[in-house]
Amino acid sequence: MMMVIRFSRISFAPKPSYLYSACQKYLNKFSLKGNIGITEDRNFSKCSACLGKASSVTERKFFLNGEDSDSASLQPTLPEDNTKISQDKNIHDLSKKIKMLLKGSKGTRRQHIVDKNVAETLVTHLKKDLGDSDIIVESSPGIGVLSETILTQTDNSVVVYEPNNKLRSYLKKVLLPQYSSRLQIQKYDFEKFYGYYIIDQKEPEKPILQNFLDPILRKEESEFLPVKIVGVIYDAKFIARLIFSYTFQCSLFGEISPVLYIYIPFSIYCKITRDLNHVYNSHGLLFQYYFNVETLHVTPKESFYPICTKSRKKLKDDEDVYLVKISAKKEFLQEVPNNERESFHFFMNTVSRIKRVDSLIIGMERWIPDCGPELIKNGFHVFAHPRELSTEQLLQAYKIFTKFPSYRESTFHYQRQQFVARYGSKDEEMLESKSADETTDLDDHDFLEN
Repeated sequence: MMMVIRFSRISFAPKPSYLYSACQKYLNKFSLKGNIGITEDRNFSKCSACLGKASSVTERKFFLNGEDSDSASLQPTLPEDNTKISQDKNIHDLSKKIKMLLKGSKGTRRQHIVDKNVAETLVTHLKKDLGDSDIIVESSPGIGVLSETILTQTDNSVVVYEPNNKLRSYLKKVLLPQYSSRLQIQKYDFEKFYGYYIIDQKEPEKPILQNFLDPILRKEESEFLPVKIVGVIYDAKFIARLIFSYTFQCSLFGEISPVLYIYIPFSIYCKITRDLNHVYNSHGLLFQYYFNVETLHVTPKESFYPICTKSRKKLKDDEDVYLVKISAKKEFLQEVPNNERESFHFFMNTVSRIKRVDSLIIGMERWIPDCGPELIKNGFHVFAHPRELSTEQLLQAYKIFTKFPSYRESTFHYQRQQFVARYGSKDEEMLESKSADETTDLDDHDFLEN
């Protein structure tokens, strides 16, 4: 009895390293060597805990890759665990390096890639659509994990925009000596590209927009070279800036039409890809008209630093970051010409914020009285709310609206001009997105003038 008590006390006590060898001999004696979850490593006690069940990190990996975690857990775990430990250590070391460089820095913090596998994944997808003369632009590269991967795997010219002085100095020290012939490091904040356009409009004597765009606007045989934009975007205002830049054909969409390969969090991903019945807002609606979105990969948020923990709702999907490819829809230009783009934007921006108690027809009759019968004749229900209509139906409503004889003299154009004058000359104030639950009363004159 005393031996049993003594043995139980020892078994629950912390095990010194010299006991691992003895335990291994005990297992070998009973021919347990080679069983699932048992390895020859001296840290076998850690591996045996994985018997019949993958760790939470491993389950996430198999889920994202579409594999069966139950069948995968039957494989020997030691090599994968060693790889995972090594990967986690690299992520920790890179995160620590960025943290040290950012110590004492002021200004907006950006998310940076600290997982080399995540950078490899982006470059793999990028190379599928990469031409020899394409210019690659990276936003806020941090310590250059993605930049170095691009430079080593492609021969293209690379322009990185790093607004932080310390990180920019680090990049110049580490990457510039080896890749000076095809690497440019700029001081501007790429995510504020629309703000530079606003500054340029207000202060034309300061060509800040031109200085910002010069490195990426390059011609070959009188045509601008294609541009690919890569990076990590966690600020929802970036999406709004894309929309307004496309609407007013300025900044990034003034001379070129770039393609984006960016990592975004779930909060942004659902706004630009989900069904409008789930997430309904003016930016999400307009984005679906203007851009194609292709989901390429999903990865845990631990692959980035700092780890974003801000979330309005605690959802499982908030743990993931999505790699998406964004490109302008060429077919949209066939539906809405350039000279009507501002009118289209104002129309969709306004009807998407109509109160739930109102309908699309009621909202449109405030611009053109008695236009309801024509809409009803074309299949629109008198009480149909814009939330209940598809993007195709809303586009049809816009086309019918613009064909009314009284369209040119309607109050719609006065309100549109006010909208362009105010929203087309602001950045931070204009880009404050309303939440999905916020609506607007079309009788509110303050809104119509702002």
